[in-house]
Amino acid sequence: MKRKLVFKFLFPIWIFLIFFPSCKEIDLTNISNQVKIDESLVLPLGSGSASMADILSQYVSKSNIVTIGDTINYVDTFLYDYKFKDVNLLASASSKQITIPLTAATISANQTVPVSIGNQLIDLGLNPASTTQRVDSTFVTSSSVGVTVSVSNITVASNGLPISPSDLKVTLVFPTIYNQSNHAPVSINITPYLFNSAYSLQLNNVIVNTVGQTGVPVQILLSAGTRSIKTVSTSTVNVGLVFNSINFTAAYGLFQPSSSTATIIKVPLDMLSSLPKGLQFANPKAFINIQSNIGTWLDYNIDYVKAYNKSKSVTVNATFNGNPTALEIIKTKPTAPQQFSSWDLTPLDKNYGTTNKLFETNVQLDTLEYKFSLVADANSPAPNFVVPGMEMKAKVKVQIPMYLEAGSTYNYIDTIQYSSNIDLSYVDQGILVARITNGLPVKTTLSLKLLDANKHLISSTLNDSTWVINAGNVNNVGIVTSSTLTSLNINLSSTQMADIKNAKYFAFTVLLAGQDVSKQIQFTKNDIISVKLGIFAKANKTTTIGSGNN
Repeated sequence: MKRKLVFKFLFPIWIFLIFFPSCKEIDLTNISNQVKIDESLVLPLGSGSASMADILSQYVSKSNIVTIGDTINYVDTFLYDYKFKDVNLLASASSKQITIPLTAATISANQTVPVSIGNQLIDLGLNPASTTQRVDSTFVTSSSVGVTVSVSNITVASNGLPISPSDLKVTLVFPTIYNQSNHAPVSINITPYLFNSAYSLQLNNVIVNTVGQTGVPVQILLSAGTRSIKTVSTSTVNVGLVFNSINFTAAYGLFQPSSSTATIIKVPLDMLSSLPKGLQFANPKAFINIQSNIGTWLDYNIDYVKAYNKSKSVTVNATFNGNPTALEIIKTKPTAPQQFSSWDLTPLDKNYGTTNKLFETNVQLDTLEYKFSLVADANSPAPNFVVPGMEMKAKVKVQIPMYLEAGSTYNYIDTIQYSSNIDLSYVDQGILVARITNGLPVKTTLSLKLLDANKHLISSTLNDSTWVINAGNVNNVGIVTSSTLTSLNINLSSTQMADIKNAKYFAFTVLLAGQDVSKQIQFTKNDIISVKLGIFAKANKTTTIGSGNN
């Protein structure tokens, strides 16, 4: 004969939860210490888990979450480009007027005119004694020199008439300007020309040597043209010279770079507004890589580093071993013009820059501002050079390890939808069963609220309940060494059971905090929390499970 049996059904619910812990323990409410739940009767209908990376991705882009070693980090990168004023080699240049006195003589055609003066200096205004800058040599691609020639009391020997430009050959010799191809001094004939008219002389692909000089010397040679000429004691040749332009690939010496834009790095701190309030990061870092085409070591002065909010009503200043400024020598330079050098500055961290004061979420700081200045280092080994289009590129990488100061707290809120196959229509009484394995280095104070299908709050006494979920066991630096299991068996009243039947969502608020207020919190890629939530329910239902004799 068939045997009928009335038995208890178990309706368990597995819910995917994401937990963040708190620093204030609250006693568990409605936890039964007497009810023994037979785990074999718990029929899980779902399960879920969340890693710390999953949790952070709720706040920031996954591309900004980077695991370095075992530690989870928020990482963001910013690029900056700074232009510097080109060195103007002619900024203080002046024209040179040279008067050459001649003696009485008749000079045959194509013969040299005796000249009694030596080299004359065309002043470019370089290397004055009062400046720390120095130009030793310049590789010139093109330059323009303005030349004017006039004569006085020089006649053609055969007819006594004034000479024409073709009767006098003028040669300019630059003993410190060399051809780049053979390094021979530059010598140029400037004929044909017109008296008292400017003539443009081109000096291209040359090296201009100005070591110990404010300009370049020039020697003027004169000779008769195709006709003999006659000079008297009052005869003169007047030559005017001026450098109008110099285009160069590199100038060697000692230079002080001057920025054409403010040398300020401004890093937006938008990531802090995305994170929950209450975080106090133990050791945020900023890595700065400098690339430069300036051919000298540089004294890199940090004038200040500060963080402030939008209205600048709150400003936090960094310090470097107690000082608001710092100096670092960039001991590298490009190996040749048109190349870039690369240098990693000393990273900013809690010890060098007090970054733990600049990155925190209780007060929303919007901008990190970093001002620097550059000076050519006097001990930079030669050769040192500058180039046109001097620039410096800064790559700033902000790295915030999820390593929090002791006492950090914040809230996390999430909603979880009921499993679609749950049928609680005939359940009158039950026990809410929760098995929570916490592998996060934080404890959580969990509160639960019930929501209807439109996610509106359902009035229930369960909404006022809170439970403490113990943190994983951590060492003295806040790293989890083992997970903890928290078991909750919560007796439900008939009213609370009815509330659960009417709900379609659980809304969780989770408060994150360290294991205790004296221990730091360090999140790693292995940190995970898993939750199993169900109902051990009574119901009067009859079913046939077998047959036999009474």
